[in-house]
Amino acid sequence: MSAISVATTPTDADDLSLTLHEASVAGWGHTQTLRRRIKAGKLPAERVDDRGTFIVRQSDLMRQPDLVRLRKSKGLPALPSERPIAAVPADLDDLAALAARIVSTWPRLSAERKSELSRLLASA
Repeated sequence: MSAISVATTPTDADDLSLTLHEASVAGWGHTQTLRRRIKAGKLPAERVDDRGTFIVRQSDLMRQPDLVRLRKSKGLPALPSERPIAAVPADLDDLAALAARIVSTWPRLSAERKSELSRLLASA
């Protein structure tokens, strides 16, 4: 599967959100380093579940001068200019794998939310 990329500069309306793992893979530092920054209040983040999963905004990462220097030291651009938009599935199996990968990044639903979602879908 190949990914299609497009040059973007995040705005408030279109800012890329990343899990700490995704941020780490993108070269923004080790996940534990990012967690320490969040705990110290240096990096804004949103906790999305009770397992300790955090989401950080790419624009907040770009405001961290030492993380930008870290990216440069790894030969990565200071400001990421490409982000994957979608993978092009070759067949239905690839499409199912892509859907499963996307869904796996979503926060877990509480029993109350699952019930509400079932009720809404049943009435549709």
